[in-house]
Amino acid sequence: MTLIDVVARLKKLEAEATRAPWTLLGNIDFQIVSDNPEFYINFDDSDKADPELITELRNTAPALLEILGAFQEGDAATLAVIAERFAMSCPDGMGCPTCAAERDVINRLTNAACEMEAKQE
Repeated sequence: MTLIDVVARLKKLEAEATRAPWTLLGNIDFQIVSDNPEFYINFDDSDKADPELITELRNTAPALLEILGAFQEGDAATLAVIAERFAMSCPDGMGCPTCAAERDVINRLTNAACEMEAKQE
């Protein structure tokens, strides 16, 4: 299974889950609530980091999954070809600030695509 598969699964789960936004309430004991009055999660004597993380992840999940969902199988290979063509078109690119910035973007996207396509254990 790749992260691409995980994102597809998470998109389905997100669509079926209690809708965002979720809100974190409390100072010592915390409760996460939503627009659905039947939905709440209690955290007794909890470190605020756990409920805060859960709330933030839920509220940002649609945007994060949309961005991660942009990656498709084969993107890493395609980006490698783009990087190679870019290197041929700008052979002294390391001396050119614009070319170096563009090369950095291509490299970051290539690395991200490789991570998304890598088999997870």
